[in-house]
Amino acid sequence: MTPAGSPEARSRYVDALRVFGLVAAVFVTAYAVQLVVAVVVLGFGEQSEERINAITLATAPVLGAMFVAGSLVAMRFLRLRLSDIGVKWSGVRREALHVLVGITLAVVFLGFVVAFDAFLDVVGIDIDPLAPYDPGDSPVVTVLFVVAAVFFAPVGEEVFYRGLFLTALDEAVAPNAKGRLNAAAQSHVVRRQIVRRWIVVAVVSTVFAVSHVQLSSIFQLFVFGLMLGWSRMIWRSLTPPLVAHAVNNALSVAILLLR
Repeated sequence: MTPAGSPEARSRYVDALRVFGLVAAVFVTAYAVQLVVAVVVLGFGEQSEERINAITLATAPVLGAMFVAGSLVAMRFLRLRLSDIGVKWSGVRREALHVLVGITLAVVFLGFVVAFDAFLDVVGIDIDPLAPYDPGDSPVVTVLFVVAAVFFAPVGEEVFYRGLFLTALDEAVAPNAKGRLNAAAQSHVVRRQIVRRWIVVAVVSTVFAVSHVQLSSIFQLFVFGLMLGWSRMIWRSLTPPLVAHAVNNALSVAILLLR
């Protein structure tokens, strides 16, 4: 067991703070770039609440692209490779299994959302989590929104949250044991690593949920983040959470546009 005040423990705290600092820098930069682009576009034409919302949705691909670019830069500072964050080819059969896992996760989460919405209806709470994402009547905004929701958002957010953030924080607070250990010590280390990794998944999921700035769906997003983080840890690949995220967003977009 590592004492709280030991050099090893202090080193973990420092590493964790470094990870949070880099993640915060990527996060702020990505949103700042999207804001600048949105403000520039808003400068050409009449400004209204509907138009501001439409431009925000239309510039979402910029945010996804910045998440990827910022994550790649941060990875150089942390000496992480793409394979370290789960971006790797594992063979046709393995990748097909990863895709199947991702689709299954999306379906399970959809079932959870339906059940949770039914519960809210029973207790008399009326919430529409898709309302902020209505692209309006503009075909251009709708196309950009669909592309962003189904491609740019899943890729950008998974590379950032389940790739960079989850991997770097996991390595900082739950490193693999070094040296030869007896069976009892090895079992103890494994148990501590499992607990720490679930804490890491919970922390990343909390940031993921809060960053969407939607009180109406923050609990659902937190649960979704737990599922995505779990799949990343278990399968050691970014494919399952990426596929699950993309399928979930595609289903949400279809529901939003067809209702």
